[in-house]
Amino acid sequence: MDTMPTYARSAAGSTLGSGADAGAGHAGDAMAADAAGVALLSLRAGDDCCALPLACVQEIRAFEQPTRLAHAAGCVLGVVNLRGAIVPIVDARACLGSGSGSGGAAPAVVIVLTIGRRTIGLAADAADEILEPGATRAQPPPAREQAAAGGAVPALVQGLVPVGERLLQLLDPAALLAALDGGQVRALP
Repeated sequence: MDTMPTYARSAAGSTLGSGADAGAGHAGDAMAADAAGVALLSLRAGDDCCALPLACVQEIRAFEQPTRLAHAAGCVLGVVNLRGAIVPIVDARACLGSGSGSGGAAPAVVIVLTIGRRTIGLAADAADEILEPGATRAQPPPAREQAAAGGAVPALVQGLVPVGERLLQLLDPAALLAALDGGQVRALP
């Protein structure tokens, strides 16, 4: 993992606060984070600060209560009808094992992701800003996580991205699909 992608905060500091309804691009390759120089969307989920490759973000919407599904995986909140398409909503807090940083309140936003040919929604507390490609270098997750990721359970955290004094957990969008397919996802302890 010597060739991790590089990232930096955008000079404009694009802010996408809670409840924003902004289009943010679209791409077919959910693993864009493996390529050098990709833009990221930073987000908050409970006590965690995270980032996703901007290329897989279709749009950001205000959270609406999804319809619950019987026997759904623990981190699946349910489904919503998005312009005629049934979209499953995954709870970022549950996937990360994060505490409820917003005092147990419902998530504020849903980040709609296109991963390959599938569309899912990631419920989060906020979509913060767009981070443009730049000079900050992503770091691989700790060795214990890399070893744990070798099994059948995918690691949700693909790397760590330093932004100022913060460290963002770079999420692997493909690992979110495991939650929908009845699998488990593993985050950093």
